[in-house]
Amino acid sequence: ENDIILFSRGDPLWFGIGRILLKNFSQKELLFYPSNTCVQLAFSKLKKPWQGTKVFSIHGRDSNELIRLLKLKVPTLVIIPDSKNNGLNLIRKNLIELQLESYYEFWVFENLGHENEKIRMIKIIEKLPEDISDLNLVVLSKSDSHSYIEKYPLFGLKDNLFKTFS
Repeated sequence: ENDIILFSRGDPLWFGIGRILLKNFSQKELLFYPSNTCVQLAFSKLKKPWQGTKVFSIHGRDSNELIRLLKLKVPTLVIIPDSKNNGLNLIRKNLIELQLESYYEFWVFENLGHENEKIRMIKIIEKLPEDISDLNLVVLSKSDSHSYIEKYPLFGLKDNLFKTFS
């Protein structure tokens, strides 16, 4: 007679209401039944394993941590963008500024699990399509075709490559 059911979208324990509930109730009082996360759905659509993937949100945050992860050249990175703050363009801009436009494949997943779901691989150097849904996430996956030979000259590497990359 004192049970309460609370429904929420997404994963309640990943930047969701679950954190608030855990601060105010004991773990014994709570049960969580999350559905598939957008990350699980995205990788199932790509047909790729996602062990070792870094998942990061820039929703309502600055991009300093994102820049740090990009400089580490994390092989697979999932980014939850902030559609209200032009998050997709921020990700694209950081990739270009760090000269990583050929290092990553840039996948945009829109409305995952819905009838109007879209999955697009976008060329980082091209302008983003204007019809991208606000309900999206980005997967950056190291490109199989990335070649250091194509990117760098035979002699004369710039100092900033040594200062900013591992």
